[in-house]
Amino acid sequence: MFFLGSFALFQFCYYLWRSVVASNAVSAVIAVVFAFFANKVWVFRSTDFAIGRLAGEMVKFLAGRGVVWLAETALLYLLIDRLGMSEVYCKIGTTVMVVVMNYVISKWFVFKKDE
Repeated sequence: MFFLGSFALFQFCYYLWRSVVASNAVSAVIAVVFAFFANKVWVFRSTDFAIGRLAGEMVKFLAGRGVVWLAETALLYLLIDRLGMSEVYCKIGTTVMVVVMNYVISKWFVFKKDE
């Protein structure tokens, strides 16, 4: 459900500006803030809210999301702006890639259980 909101926001911004990069940036920033807390609490059940732990998770989360965002934006730019493909289908395809990459990064790097 969350990704439908992100997708709708991207589409709205793209309709307004016709800029893949700007549209993806706006939708990504809003999505990342929500996603951090949703992943921490509901997906990975990380209950440690100590400032040090929270800050460390946030830095790793933002770094991971930043890398994935750059990859997604580059791919969208290539597919839509350079190859002229449909922004709807390209965004759907890249969203699948983003979900998988973000889950793996969060599970193995950000919210991993201390052993």
